[in-house]
Amino acid sequence: MAEAQKDQRETADKLIAVFQERDTDGWRRLIASSRLWPTLADGVFKRLDERVAAAPSGSDARAALRRFARRLRSVAEETRAHAATLAAFEGTPGGEWEALAVKRRRDLTAEFFEYLQTLAAAAGDDLARREELAAMGARLAALATATDKAEEDLAAQQAAAQELKSLLEVESMEEADKRLDDLAAQGRLNPALLLMMAKAHAAAKESSYTKEEAKDVMAHLYFKAKESFAAQQPPEVRIMKHLLSLDDPAQRRAALGEAFTPGAQVAIATQDYLTTTPEALLRAVEAVLGAYAGSRGGGTMLGQASALVDPQVITRLGELRDAIRRDFT
Repeated sequence: MAEAQKDQRETADKLIAVFQERDTDGWRRLIASSRLWPTLADGVFKRLDERVAAAPSGSDARAALRRFARRLRSVAEETRAHAATLAAFEGTPGGEWEALAVKRRRDLTAEFFEYLQTLAAAAGDDLARREELAAMGARLAALATATDKAEEDLAAQQAAAQELKSLLEVESMEEADKRLDDLAAQGRLNPALLLMMAKAHAAAKESSYTKEEAKDVMAHLYFKAKESFAAQQPPEVRIMKHLLSLDDPAQRRAALGEAFTPGAQVAIATQDYLTTTPEALLRAVEAVLGAYAGSRGGGTMLGQASALVDPQVITRLGELRDAIRRDFT
């Protein structure tokens, strides 16, 4: 027993020495990337407390150890919170992320996206995990930004609250669906209303006082609104997403030609038949590349998230831009 305790203290002392050689950014990287840290943390902090107690009272050494222990605990707790946020999203179906992003907006900080970067770097040769984290970072950054923009517009929020109130006052689901279709047709199904519905959906899901029928109604309205809003995306955005999903350059080249062939815009349950002009698609591609370039390297949330973007996506966007310029303009 005594020997085991001695070994634990020695292990803790070695880890403490490693932390003392690094700055706080190094601590974050070490803790985030270590699978063993959760099992070692208590021993490290216990050992730190022992060393603080053993240091001469009132000495500089004791004060320095106490500061070090306090800062390390703070970083460890911060990293634990980031891990909990990541676990919350990974444990939630993708269709529910908007509502969860509204609820956990304060957790989606630049530091959280830096944490995702650290995990991606620690994934090493696990390409699937790196891509998963990159996709998650990009989507969460977009959701957080959209939430912020919607909340900045007080008038839009007030109008959205009235729209939601009227939706919830209808007498049947069919009438609610028709009301949503009308809002979409009139261009009034906007981010502010989606944000309001996401909040209502999240609140209803977690409330033990809301009847199951009411929860089902709110969920139906929320997902119907999301579907209708997605259908309102400009054709250039939807075409660009499709082109980026094609791995074969020859397929992308053929799809480009189809996208620029004039015809009716048709959307059916399984596939969209959309067309645009080379100039319009080029503007959309350049806008995305410009936004990516403008956000890289910054300490902001978007700057951290941009570092997670799969380089292959940016490469494909550049190839699309060059192909449009070369062959279609």
